[in-house]
Amino acid sequence: MFFSLVIASFVSATGTALIAAALHPSLQFFSGAFAVALGHVVILGLPIAAWYYKERGWLPLPAALIGGFLGGAVPLSYFMRPIDLSVLMVMGGLGLVAGATFWLTLKLLDALPSRSDAAEP
Repeated sequence: MFFSLVIASFVSATGTALIAAALHPSLQFFSGAFAVALGHVVILGLPIAAWYYKERGWLPLPAALIGGFLGGAVPLSYFMRPIDLSVLMVMGGLGLVAGATFWLTLKLLDALPSRSDAAEP
């Protein structure tokens, strides 16, 4: 499971950084966006996903999407005064992409049990 989480973290950070770098195509911007995305995944995403997985035994797609959106939008809203809703939505959207990519990677690696497997004691 640990190996799957590491792979999913790097894939989700890379996907998010590629989308962000498409707005400003340069290697420096991509590397900065990758560092920020990976930091969000490691500091915010992994602890939340691990807690949810421990409590429920599985991580549904809606939980990954909501967690990703909040992980992208909330840190920026803490520092931005006044809050610009359009920037908040863009950052939340990037977080949403990261959450979806994280979940899809875990699903493709068969690291997420099915609901019926999680319900069994």
